[in-house]
Formats: sequence, C-alpha cells, structure tokens
Amino acid sequence: MFVKLDSFLERAHDILHLTKTIVEFNKLEKIELGGTKGKTLTESVKQIFNEFKAAVHAFQQVKYDIMDIDKKEFDDDFYEFRAKIKELERRLASVITQGFDDCDTIIGRFKLLDSFEGLLNRPII
Repeated sequence: MFVKLDSFLERAHDILHLTKTIVEFNKLEKIELGGTKGKTLTESVKQIFNEFKAAVHAFQQVKYDIMDIDKKEFDDDFYEFRAKIKELERRLASVITQGFDDCDTIIGRFKLLDSFEGLLNRPII
C-alpha cells in the first residue's frame, strides 16, 4: 500500500545526501594549505575539487527528472556518483593526513582541521 511513498522517501533521502555532499565538497574551492608541502597539497585539493565538479556536472546532465521514482536509471547514476565521491574522499583523507603530519604546531594542526570543517564528519575521511 505504501510502496510508492516508501520509494519516494528513499529517493528524497538520496537527493538530500547528494545536496549535503555538494555543499561540503564546495568548501574545497577556497582551501589553501600551508607548511613545507603546502603548495603541493593545495594543488592536490584543487585537483580533487575539479574532479568533484566534473562528477556533479555529469550527474546534472541526466535526461530525466531525478524525483521520478519510476526512473530506475537514477539508481545507476547515483551509484556511480557515490563511487566517485568515495574515491575522492580517500584521496582527500590522504591529503589531510599529509598536511597534519607536515604541521609543526598544535595551532597549525587545529587550523588545518578547521579548514576542512564538515568534510571531517564523512566516514571515509
């Protein structure tokens, strides 16, 4: 009886997850890291952000209404998007770890972690 409603709610949760991911990853655009490896790590963050933008753009180019629960293509497209995001999260975690190891002071480490606010709550990172 409530199959359609449950499907719609599941789709709405997927879209919420998508929008939260976009909001969190958009913070990468303005991040610049310091330290001895700062320039290299900042370039890595910019590359991750550019790949993220490409993944979002590819998802935005779908030819169907993403809220239409009868369109099963969404599941495949959303799976591909999440797989790409997981890869980017792993790479970002590596960059954060390298930046953390490169910091000499506690204050520098806190500033590094503060600059990635929101993203640090993601399970992979």
